[in-house]
Amino acid sequence: MSFISLDVSGVFLTGIKKAEDTQELVVRLVEVEGSEKTLTLSLPYKIEAARRLSLIKLPLDHVTKPTVNEHSLSIIIKPNEILTLGILLSVTGQ
Repeated sequence: MSFISLDVSGVFLTGIKKAEDTQELVVRLVEVEGSEKTLTLSLPYKIEAARRLSLIKLPLDHVTKPTVNEHSLSIIIKPNEILTLGILLSVTGQ
């Protein structure tokens, strides 16, 4: 199993890093086929919370939040969107 897996074609992971100011994992994705899609991103660790961030990694208000389900999250990505997510993983591990 990869550390991160995506279940949709035309969406690519372009970056992943630990946030500088929080305990979040910052994940950047891009949609390249020009169509809106619902994607599911899976991780080997339990996800406590997830949120959309701006390109400069600031929290976004009044946007659709990802739906978290244990080790995965689902979210809609717009055509050609660069999507940045802040993901808080469980401190207790898997």
